[in-house]
Amino acid sequence: TFLRTPIYRSMAKLQITQDNPGSQVSLDDKLSTLTGGGPLEDFKQTQYGILQSRSLALRVIKALNLQEHPDFKVEPKENSGKSQTQIANMMKDRFLAKLEVSPARDSSLVEVSFQSPDKVMAQKVVNAIAVIVPHGQSSAKIIVFLYRPRDTITTLPPQLFV
Repeated sequence: TFLRTPIYRSMAKLQITQDNPGSQVSLDDKLSTLTGGGPLEDFKQTQYGILQSRSLALRVIKALNLQEHPDFKVEPKENSGKSQTQIANMMKDRFLAKLEVSPARDSSLVEVSFQSPDKVMAQKVVNAIAVIVPHGQSSAKIIVFLYRPRDTITTLPPQLFV
């Protein structure tokens, strides 16, 4: 029989809203929102892009010192002749391959999940994203709320993907 390394998935739900959108939204904007378009939809798509961006990936990697974690560490044989930028890009690619951002339909909620064989690291990454994103945005443009039951970030029970 084959032994497979378990892969754990940690998840948090974020609510993405514009700061005081009611005072900035015209009647036309409200109607376009009902029909599935307009500035509010553009705003949400921008925020989803930020959650999946290489710059956010690098910020999380640095904040958690993931460059030293076996899942992200670039081995000497891999970095032979590569610049620091190329090595950083390899780490960002590895990070983004494990990240999933899933907007809930007709909602301002988005599920952010991260998969890893290291259960603790998967939880730390999701927690870091939830902390870094609101601080990286202008408070006048975005407020991100993290649902925290009993002051802990929501994570799925460890799941084994086979």
